[in-house]
Amino acid sequence: MPRPIRSRSVRGATPDNVAVAAKIIDLEKRRGITNYYLYVTEVTLNNSSSYQIFRRYSQFDALQVDLVARFPIEAGDINAKDRVLPSLPGKIFFGRSAIREVAERRLPELNKYMKELLSLDPKISRDPDVRLFFSQTESDVLALENREKQGIVGSAPQTSFKPLLNSNTANKTSPRPKVKPSRPRPPVPRRPSKPPSIVKGPRAKVLYPFEARTTDELSLLAGTTVSLLHRVNQDWIEGKYNMKTGLFPAAYVEIIEDLDEDLEEGEDEWDDPEPVAVIRCHFSGGVRDIEVHPTFVENPVFKELLTLVRQSLKRQDLVMNYLDHEGDLIRIKDQDDVDLMINQSERKTLPRQLSRQPSSSQYVRWEVHATLEKDYSVYHVKDTPPRRS
Repeated sequence: MPRPIRSRSVRGATPDNVAVAAKIIDLEKRRGITNYYLYVTEVTLNNSSSYQIFRRYSQFDALQVDLVARFPIEAGDINAKDRVLPSLPGKIFFGRSAIREVAERRLPELNKYMKELLSLDPKISRDPDVRLFFSQTESDVLALENREKQGIVGSAPQTSFKPLLNSNTANKTSPRPKVKPSRPRPPVPRRPSKPPSIVKGPRAKVLYPFEARTTDELSLLAGTTVSLLHRVNQDWIEGKYNMKTGLFPAAYVEIIEDLDEDLEEGEDEWDDPEPVAVIRCHFSGGVRDIEVHPTFVENPVFKELLTLVRQSLKRQDLVMNYLDHEGDLIRIKDQDDVDLMINQSERKTLPRQLSRQPSSSQYVRWEVHATLEKDYSVYHVKDTPPRRS
């Protein structure tokens, strides 16, 4: 979740002011380790003032998952008839988030989602996480300042963020200070949705310990080595250390092997497809192929997998099952059942109809069979609730 600010923005919300309306006014393309679009959103408060925030689709999705988990009644998990929480299409529906067409297709759904969310009972619409999502953060202010420098006011055509200084302008030969340098002003965050699995080559030695103050920054220990991923500007570098990815000050490290300038300034890769894994989900005689990032299926978590299936099929009254060796459905009730499904799938090959497809390597070996939660007729032996004594 973004960290709200208290003083930098004259338009920022105060504890007495809450968001009552929000509308996306523009799209802004960002490029880092992964490529994505930001939704420039104008938020209106109950005191009629307004400001702009910048949110990725993954942040909308994270908010929705959090609300569904904390408000099961309003989400329809207990009884579908009680659902009041608006629906948000899962991020797997549109595939690659770096394509503008994808971002534009999501726009009306997101506007509808925000309108319905902010019109709910204060229990939800003024929930701390909802207020935090619609608060203007320090990174929002910096992004807005950058747009104003480019002459962009309000709604504008597609824009592309460019660092104020690139790797060519950075002073790579300047002598290192004898004392620990001061903390530079944070850049516009470029935190990726997922770190790359392997980082080779460019690296630096950490000269001074650095403690992260935001989720976009990367804590470092003096004397260790950090991998370099992207030079944001003269003051900040994006890197990977201890299986985490984030930003750290350039003055805190000594370059061992620098980034490849040709690669940094290379061709645009916005249309390159992101790696995907495909989960085959059966429901009501049909099949839904759900695309996810490969890391999702390495060690799938029961609750996350159930949420994914329900969002994909747009029903909150579903449960998951898998087929055993005899072809009977087995209900997946917890993490142990997920592990059993995966272990069983490792001993069988892909279905014939999948193995003939050129992209069959993308399919995971296990398949999910979704059924209605109260429908016990699909099982060979009915799993009826225990009688009350």
